[in-house]
Amino acid sequence: MRLAITIALIAIGLASFWFALRQARQRRRRTEHRQALHRLGLPDEVVNGFLIPDQINLGTFLVNYEQYDPVRVSPFYPRWFAAAYPDVIRHFSDVLKTGNVVNLLLAFEREQVALSTDPETGLFDLAALCAFKEYYRRSTQRRRFECAGKAGVRIQGSGVS
Repeated sequence: MRLAITIALIAIGLASFWFALRQARQRRRRTEHRQALHRLGLPDEVVNGFLIPDQINLGTFLVNYEQYDPVRVSPFYPRWFAAAYPDVIRHFSDVLKTGNVVNLLLAFEREQVALSTDPETGLFDLAALCAFKEYYRRSTQRRRFECAGKAGVRIQGSGVS
């Protein structure tokens, strides 16, 4: 009986230690991710409103960000969006090529989304970009984005494990 209690206490102690270690690693990873994104100059609304909720893979994002070529990608998308959501951009390019622009505009009108641009940069604003990715999800019935949570570490924030 004493042996069983001792083994149970050791198991509980090991589980508690493992859990505390895991939490510490996650906190460190969140800090590292935020620092990496801060060095790129990304605003908090981009990190907290797009990259963290969509669990974008940090490694894939950074590679795409470094290889960004505005000639290959439409000049109306911000660099960070092209790096995190290449599948969304490809989808809209295909929609434009196939002539389904009317259906696209009707869908945005139903959702009451204005396809507006930032007057300073000429790039699509955050509301339009959010609408693009949500329309992509609905029209393709995909739950995850191409750069979300593949091998490696995801961009993490508060409450995201």
